[in-house]
Amino acid sequence: MSWLDAAALSWAGGAALAWLVRSRRSASLWIAVLTTLLGAAALAGAAFQALPGATLVREGLATPFGPMGLRLDPLAAVFLVPIALVGALGAMFGPAYARLGHGAPGGPGAIAFELLLATLALVVVGANMVLLLVGWELMTIVSWCLVSSDHRHPEVRAAGVNYLVAGHGSGGALALLFVFLAQAGGGWSVPVHPLSLAGSAWPPAALFALALVGFGTKAAVAPFHVWLPDAHAAAPSHVSALMSGVLVTLGFYGLVRFVPALGPVPAAWSMILILLGGLGACGGVVMALSQSDVKRVLAYSTVEHAGLVTLGLGTALLALTSGQPLVATLAFSAALLHVWNHAIAKGLLFLSGGAIAQRVGSRDLERWGGLLRRLPLLGTTLLIGAAALVGLPGTHGFASEWLLLLSLFRGSQSLVGLDRLAMLLGVVAIAFTAGTSVGCFVRIAGVGLLGHPRSAAAARAEPVRAAGIVVPVVTLAGACFALVVLIRPLLALLGPAVAELVPGAPLASVQRLAAPLPWLIVLPLAALASVLLQRAWLERSRPVRESVTWDCGYARPEPSMQYTASSLSQPVTRVLQPALRSAVRWTPPAGLWPPAMAWESRTPERALAEVYRPAFLRLAALLGFFRRFQEGRLVVYLRYVGLALLALLVWFFWPPGMPR
Repeated sequence: MSWLDAAALSWAGGAALAWLVRSRRSASLWIAVLTTLLGAAALAGAAFQALPGATLVREGLATPFGPMGLRLDPLAAVFLVPIALVGALGAMFGPAYARLGHGAPGGPGAIAFELLLATLALVVVGANMVLLLVGWELMTIVSWCLVSSDHRHPEVRAAGVNYLVAGHGSGGALALLFVFLAQAGGGWSVPVHPLSLAGSAWPPAALFALALVGFGTKAAVAPFHVWLPDAHAAAPSHVSALMSGVLVTLGFYGLVRFVPALGPVPAAWSMILILLGGLGACGGVVMALSQSDVKRVLAYSTVEHAGLVTLGLGTALLALTSGQPLVATLAFSAALLHVWNHAIAKGLLFLSGGAIAQRVGSRDLERWGGLLRRLPLLGTTLLIGAAALVGLPGTHGFASEWLLLLSLFRGSQSLVGLDRLAMLLGVVAIAFTAGTSVGCFVRIAGVGLLGHPRSAAAARAEPVRAAGIVVPVVTLAGACFALVVLIRPLLALLGPAVAELVPGAPLASVQRLAAPLPWLIVLPLAALASVLLQRAWLERSRPVRESVTWDCGYARPEPSMQYTASSLSQPVTRVLQPALRSAVRWTPPAGLWPPAMAWESRTPERALAEVYRPAFLRLAALLGFFRRFQEGRLVVYLRYVGLALLALLVWFFWPPGMPR
């Protein structure tokens, strides 16, 4: 029995057994969690078996659409690793997370989480396009169940509806794409080589558009990202970690698998990906900076990093078209490495941030404060994840962004015209997102973790000692450091997958360029050691006194006098107000002795509010015309049938010589 068989048996059998004993909630929960861990371990074994270059092909049941088989190659294995790691840690985290919210962990949620991992793996290893589409739709339905689990709140129900509409829209585009590819290529197998589309009735540009809409919607490529912020804010934190760090990346798996299969990629397609990637990266980080809900900050950060991966894919495809194998190898290596880096860092942030939010009872930054002292483990792991996600030198996030920058710089030196301009715009986008994301996460650290508690719940917060919380966050924090030190072995593991995409890829050159990166870890460690040593020296050399800081003339400063999250981001959001259009609602002071004043700002998702919702409303009004034909009376429907039969008879018995 192969590793894939073991994973499928663990997940399917575990989910069935847990469902059979669902009346015994505790037993059902433990069965689901344990079988999820076993399946994740087996999936990791399969992935690391294929990463060095092995390919496993399993012929499946014969159907009219071809055999429903499985195929695991190095490229698919790259996307299985985050499923196994984040999935296993999320399964451990879920029950303890529910207890933090003073709720009883339920078996159905753990069963759905297990099934979600199975559908994610099916999408990656499915060798038949119909099987892939079935896995895609099941993935959408199961994840929707998890997103809408707390359906008592109207905003959660609305987020679930938006996610379901986007997911099925994505599936519809993929269904059309697969039908056209099967018609042109003569089969339903997932392509691993470029197809001959000479017999296709649709131009390759239309097929590329379908692939971009279908896979790009799930990958949160701008402007198809509108489902993501609401869905990630509504879902439980371990589900958000899996969706943000893993589910989103399957859209990139589809793009990497299918776009090169459409034949030689025109430069215009690559430039579209570069443009959308830059737009998503810049827009996502700005929207993250303007949010006060921690989970929405992390959700928009996912849009930002999805933009960076899209930018890397566009750069690689443009380099392939222009005959620059080193640039393409650098860009593909950076994109695939960033998939791993983002999965680990974002998983850590959602788990740590979600646990803190449960302890405080709020996801609003304005109700946090002073939590690094009260929740030292969760606060420290949150800082580690933020540093990695920002891409500070010495972190694993810096490694992938640096490789992407190298590819853009080398591409701008070797290309000319619009190709060079696209590369330079990519450099500008990365520079903007890097600086702005630092401000975004400084806001979380400064407002949420430092200072004085901003609410009574934050002041009463107690450390978390549950193993289900501690083990996942510590493991992911340790992985953030391990990925820095092991950057060359990681690139070697990614090498066979990159070689599938770039014939004759100069992998040795990429490893040479990445060789100095592990030494950069000395910088943050040296800075931390310097601060700790200086603090120890000061404490020993002079007495310690406690007093209030400069109080601006107030004898008794209050926590409400601290900087707010909105005030910290105002220098950036005020400049970008024409693009953000934040809605401000405030009550000014009135009278000689004003009792109170209030100020509130909210930055809406403009693409959703100004593009998608008006479009759907117009479509609903247009389709409303046909409602008048639904009379609800049998006699009227019989008339419709009679008219249709009459039209068919006229069509079939029309005289041959007369024009139709």
